[in-house]
Amino acid sequence: MAMIPRFINERRLRVYPRLVLLVVCAVQAFNVLFRQGWRGGLGQIIGIDFIILYTGGLLYRTDIGHLYDYPSQLAAERLLIWPTALPGSGPFSNPPFVAWGYSAFTHLPLVWAFILWSVLTLLILFLAADLSVRIWPPPGWCRRA
Repeated sequence: MAMIPRFINERRLRVYPRLVLLVVCAVQAFNVLFRQGWRGGLGQIIGIDFIILYTGGLLYRTDIGHLYDYPSQLAAERLLIWPTALPGSGPFSNPPFVAWGYSAFTHLPLVWAFILWSVLTLLILFLAADLSVRIWPPPGWCRRA
């Protein structure tokens, strides 16, 4: 237990989150700058998790009988990101109320829905970080008396 106070110090608490943010932003920028359609610069499909959820919302709104039909999901996902090839994907495996929630995004084209979702995610992330800083114990909590 004595190692934790030496490892967690004010400088690390201040610098590491910024370093992680910088690296994540650099990787995301690389993916977007060198993308080909929905395939990112590092070779993966950009936002595949959101695409799966968006497809669930779309099926909920247009063809709820196929919400949990994986071949229908995959076919819809492939149409959404065409001409980018999608060899496979994950199934929509959430409860129907999640699909209902994501169906609100399906009134926008996929690109704009993904941008909106990304912005909302960043806003919530910064709000959570701000709240955690406000409730974090005061500086010096880890110093020995």
